[in-house]
Amino acid sequence: MPDREGADRHLALPATTRYREGRDASNEGFAMYLTMNRFKVKAGHEAEFEEVWKTRDSHLKSVPGFVAFHLLKGPERDGHTLYASHTAWESEQAFTAWTKSEAFRAAHAGAGAHKEMYDGPPELEIFESVQSLS
Repeated sequence: MPDREGADRHLALPATTRYREGRDASNEGFAMYLTMNRFKVKAGHEAEFEEVWKTRDSHLKSVPGFVAFHLLKGPERDGHTLYASHTAWESEQAFTAWTKSEAFRAAHAGAGAHKEMYDGPPELEIFESVQSLS
């Protein structure tokens, strides 16, 4: 697995879903590599957080191997609202190439400018597909 330090921390909303691409030879779904960041957004900063994501250019639509992006809003608890960004990739190699690209650097320029919104740093989690149904 690639070095994930700082990888895929702040992406923007959304891109065209292309889940039907990348199917395996058995046509029983597709291989997928999912990166997920969890954000604890301080109470009262939710609208600002969502606006930052909705108005920035992620550059993802032009990145080879990009499948889909979703920003999800979760429950409120302990003075923050949980958000998760899910980015689906065709492969680990596609994700790794993204983290080393100019598009990645451009999408993350100024990413630390809104620290007051967060209750701690985002938590990166990475998953590989073991089963796919569609």
